[in-house]
Amino acid sequence: MGEVQVPCAPPGRHRYIEGVDFERPRTVEGWRTTPAGEYDVGIRLKVGSAQEACEVGLSCLGEVVAALSFLGSAPVEIVNAAVTDSPGGMMKVDLVDSPGKTLDISLTGSGGPEPGREYTTISFGELFRGGVPPTALPAGHAAFLFQRKSERVVRALRWIQRSHFMDSPLDEFTCLLVAFESVSDMLKPAGTQYWRCTACGSEVSECPVCKASTASKMTGAAAMREFVTVTLGWPLKGWPDVWKWRGKILHGEADISMHEEHAIRERLPKLEEAVIAAVKTVAGLPDDHPPTHARHRLPFSDPRLVMKWRV
Repeated sequence: MGEVQVPCAPPGRHRYIEGVDFERPRTVEGWRTTPAGEYDVGIRLKVGSAQEACEVGLSCLGEVVAALSFLGSAPVEIVNAAVTDSPGGMMKVDLVDSPGKTLDISLTGSGGPEPGREYTTISFGELFRGGVPPTALPAGHAAFLFQRKSERVVRALRWIQRSHFMDSPLDEFTCLLVAFESVSDMLKPAGTQYWRCTACGSEVSECPVCKASTASKMTGAAAMREFVTVTLGWPLKGWPDVWKWRGKILHGEADISMHEEHAIRERLPKLEEAVIAAVKTVAGLPDDHPPTHARHRLPFSDPRLVMKWRV
């Protein structure tokens, strides 16, 4: 099709994205030799500063990539990115539209840098591809690999495994919380709970009209709350925040603000430690059994190289 520019016109104009440029696609060998489409994509952002572009650029890029994957019914992955205030382009990224296949993306725009003027380029390097130290597992603990496990424990392990490959705090939070909920009913025998007034918090054991009992089986949420606040000693405010974010993310109760996303990101190590402790508890593993600590964690896109340059 050659090159095409897609402007973002009112009234549906994005807050930051002004347009997306696509160049001629190339057919390459993708994952498991499956043919994949490789093409250059340019994303033009309207922001007030390079710092603002740095703060919102990756989020906008992720939004475009997710929409592109949706429209094409194909996997598309961000590998690395950079943000610049040069007129020649706002981002330089690599995408993958087939697992295991890197697509080099060179972003270009109209015009070019002006002689003598200073520009800023912020490079994020390879996103989410940081080096992980070699894993050492004591041979005496390897028996866990073939130990009989409950289906719920196996399900939790698989969600924890998925969390290692997530490329956003919200996605990792979702994986870890689903893993936690998978074993929640195993943490404590289900008791009985009664309807609780949302205004004053008092329990009402029977309906004031028909006198029927409001008793119901206690959900795993109570066991999770007790595990983190009593067993692990979380502050009382810590768990309600996590549960509030759960409602927003999993049930779509409200938008997640940028401030909340940063708060979620900071809470991930503690949440992962809680999930690990819960799985070890229900699997009957002692405290000194691996894992004894959370993963070697690289912050989401925080490492960066800032360059000032002129032509």
